Amino acid sequence: MIEFYDLRIWQEAKEVFKTTYMVTRHPCLDNDRYVRLQLRRAAYSVGLNIAEGKGRGTAKQYRQFLLVARGSLEEVHSGFYIAQELFPELQMTPEFEAQIKKLKLSISALIKKLAASNE
Repeated sequence: MIEFYDLRIWQEAKEVFKTTYMVTRHPCLDNDRYVRLQLRRAAYSVGLNIAEGKGRGTAKQYRQFLLVARGSLEEVHSGFYIAQELFPELQMTPEFEAQIKKLKLSISALIKKLAASNE
C-alpha cells in the first residue's frame, strides 16, 4: 500500500506549506497575526486533506478530500494576493506562484482520474 507521504502531490503540498511558513515570517505581519495564521492554516490544510483522503479507502472519499485540498490551496493563493495589497513588502515570488499552480494542476489531474474510475 502506498502511504500518503509517498505521494508526489503530498510532497508538493508539504513544500507549499514550508514556503508559506517562511514567507509569512516576514516582519510586516508581526502586527497582524490573523493574516499570518490564516495563510499558514490554509497551506497546512492542503497536505492534511490529501493524507486524510488517501486514508479513507474509497476513491469517492479521496476525491472529496482532494476537492477540499484544492479549495484550501486556492485560499492560500487568494490570501497572498490580498495580503500583498495590504503589505507590499510581502511578495509572492514567481517561483512560489509556480509551485502553487503546479500543485493545483496535480490535484486537479488526480481528481479527474478518480472521477473517471468511479464512472
